[in-house]
Amino acid sequence: SQHKFSFREKRNQRWRPLQQVSSVPLPLAVINDLMNREIVANDYNLLLQLDRNVSSSVPGHVVHTLPMRIVKERSKLLMPGQQCRVCLKAFRLRQEVRCLPCQHKFHKECIDHWLLHECNSC
Repeated sequence: SQHKFSFREKRNQRWRPLQQVSSVPLPLAVINDLMNREIVANDYNLLLQLDRNVSSSVPGHVVHTLPMRIVKERSKLLMPGQQCRVCLKAFRLRQEVRCLPCQHKFHKECIDHWLLHECNSC
C-alpha cells in the first residue's frame, strides 16, 4: 500500500501532509459532497478533475531536507532481502540511502527521482 507523503523542514516542526496544488481546484463544497456520499458513474469527470488537483510530485526543497545516510559495514540494509523498492536492487556498501518519514529506505537517486518527478507517495 502507498503512504501519502508528509514532511517537515525542521526537526522541531510537526509532520505536514503535502498539500494539493492546482491552478483551478474543485470548490470545497464539491469535494465535501463527494466525500460524504456514494460515488456514482456520473462522478467520473469530477473525480478526474480532483485527480488533476492533487500534486503528483514533491517540491525539491522538501526532498532535499529528507535524512540521508551512507550504508556502512554491518548495516541491516546489507542483510539478505533488503532492497530498494523502486529499483528492486540490493543496497551496497557506501551507497547513499534516503530515509522517508514512514521509515522506508531507498537508494537516494531512485527515491529522489520518484518523489520529484513521479509520485508524492512511497
